Amino acid sequence: MEFKNLHWFLKLVLAFAGVFLVFSIVFILPKILPTRILTNSQVSGLIYQDQNWQGTITITGDTVALPNTTVNVLPGTKIVVLKQNDKSNFDFLPWHLKSGINTQGYDHGVNKNEPFWDEGQKIQVHLNRLIAIGSKELPITISSDSQTGGSPYDFNVWSFKSGVMSGVKISDYRRMEIGQDVTIRESSMEQVGECAICISRGNPSIVNNVFGSTFRESIWVNKASPRITDNNFNNLVGDGIRIKTRRAGMPVISFNDFEMPGGVALDILDGDEPNSGVVSFNKFSGNSKIGIACDSKINFVQNQISSLIYFQGNGCGGNYTFGPNYWGSKNVKTVMMEQITNKDRKFNIKIMNILSTPPQQIGPRLR
Repeated sequence: MEFKNLHWFLKLVLAFAGVFLVFSIVFILPKILPTRILTNSQVSGLIYQDQNWQGTITITGDTVALPNTTVNVLPGTKIVVLKQNDKSNFDFLPWHLKSGINTQGYDHGVNKNEPFWDEGQKIQVHLNRLIAIGSKELPITISSDSQTGGSPYDFNVWSFKSGVMSGVKISDYRRMEIGQDVTIRESSMEQVGECAICISRGNPSIVNNVFGSTFRESIWVNKASPRITDNNFNNLVGDGIRIKTRRAGMPVISFNDFEMPGGVALDILDGDEPNSGVVSFNKFSGNSKIGIACDSKINFVQNQISSLIYFQGNGCGGNYTFGPNYWGSKNVKTVMMEQITNKDRKFNIKIMNILSTPPQQIGPRLR
């Protein structure tokens, strides 16, 4: 009997059964299956049950974890992601399948002179809950299988929605995407193509990490309120933190050390937030830059600022007030002349309570 000739109630039952089957596979099955122990194993495709990783885990293709699954990575585990020959590609967006170098203008997230995603060959890893806790003696490493030191585009994505990543050394990737219930601490990020950590909404914690070479920015914040504290930004390539609050985000950026000669340490692209975030007890080195949207409400207080500051947005009215900070000079006019650039005549900038010495505690506290 053809489906179109079935009684409407039977059609409803069959539809309900199909939905229940999918729901069971996606949400119930991972909770009733036993945890799978993987030692010196290859991984690709769907993860549909909890897994423990140890030894050397080789990721040979796109890997996607179902909801309600947890991947627990034991201390000392080495995760190796192949840089070619993705055996289980899940991304068929036509602009992600392009290969080679982009020689034209900006193209679906790829800047000029950057490699395309090449999803026919490159790998993405999307986990649900990740618990990866290493130590100084037994760090967890995540890198490509390159024999020549790796590059910022060896694999495309490392992502997880919730969990903890601690004591991890990760490199050779285009971008890391995290969910709102995530903590990344005591880890290092090197050889990154786009954003070492990409934050979209929520309030994850980024604490006591080291950021090295990132071709775009170490941390990208989009409509989120993360806590970014006690980190070292040693970027000789790329920028530090770039923020789009989209009128909702309230980031807390405190006790960080920005050693970024010639780079942009902090870039606040928009403002008009209902409530303000805070930038406090940071050390901004000389010959770096800080960009602030002219309508931003973020508070700069108790920082050591040697950077050049520029305000973004031509023709802005209104004003911006800096709280108590150490500028290296006690003279407001000197600071305004030498460290504040791109001043619009309609825009009133105030510098309050210049500190005569740096705050007692600036930069990372946890090292």
